[in-house]
Amino acid sequence: MKKFIVGILLFIFTLNVQGQWYNRQYSVNRLNDLSETQLKLALQQTTKKINTGKILTGIGVGSEIIGGVLIANNFCIFSCSSKENTLVTVGTILFMGGIPTMTYGIVKWITNASRKNKIEFALTELNTPNFQRNLESSTLGLSMKIHFW
Repeated sequence: MKKFIVGILLFIFTLNVQGQWYNRQYSVNRLNDLSETQLKLALQQTTKKINTGKILTGIGVGSEIIGGVLIANNFCIFSCSSKENTLVTVGTILFMGGIPTMTYGIVKWITNASRKNKIEFALTELNTPNFQRNLESSTLGLSMKIHFW
């Protein structure tokens, strides 16, 4: 069993994972290397994913609230009817189903909001007249270079 676990861990560590979404999707190394149409398309997709995250979060929270109310109103210890048992079971299922739905929605919402900010910044840089693609770091607004010989 130890050899199996060590083998699985070694396999996981040797995987070549590309962590940046633009590297996987467009095969570029920097976000600034994308064209304006690619950035606008990525911005639209990211906005849709943010809205999906908000909807999933709302569904999860609503499910937890409804499940909690069903459990609280119908919970009994002795001499329970089958209707009360059914309502408690449904409430438990709703509550337990709402937790992962809400969690996934929050994660999707936050990660895509961060991605949206980066894309908007790249679009702003792209539309700035003084932007030069060959520089590794660019600034917005006024800048000054000082060369020391």
